[in-house]
Amino acid sequence: IGIGTGRIIKNIRENTLDDADIYGIDISDEMVQICKNKFKSIKGVKKIFRHDLSQERTVFKEDIDFITAIRVLKYNKDWQKIIKETQASLRVGGIFIFTVQNIKSISFFYKDTFSEDKLPIQYSSHQEIKNTLKDTGFAIIEVRGFSKIPEFFYRISKNRLLSYIVIKTE
Repeated sequence: IGIGTGRIIKNIRENTLDDADIYGIDISDEMVQICKNKFKSIKGVKKIFRHDLSQERTVFKEDIDFITAIRVLKYNKDWQKIIKETQASLRVGGIFIFTVQNIKSISFFYKDTFSEDKLPIQYSSHQEIKNTLKDTGFAIIEVRGFSKIPEFFYRISKNRLLSYIVIKTE
């Protein structure tokens, strides 16, 4: 969920069995097209398509073993609903890895409240995440914090070299 330029798809493809089927969705037509072009001849990448989880129900008809939503849920005020709907797509024993912006993060203290596209950023706490997972029936494997560079640095890094440095530093 939220494939962007395909960095996570590439990593999953390189680190899974050859017969694994990989699907990707993104709200951006541009990101979908980039990934369709990038992965069109890559075995196992079954389908990449545009989908807006904030407006449309989860689309996976298949039972999925593993789902990621990295840096996606923070742009949706209904992130708890998306988590619940995602669970419906997971096979029993499936794993869902996602990130939610921590209310105690550096970004919050820098007042990063909007993305570069002016989407409001949703913040949460560890306890709210745990409660949401419990309420939706997920078994919690781990809730972990990690350091992320404040959004401000992404906005000033239009230069390719600076972008590379920001991502590698993070």
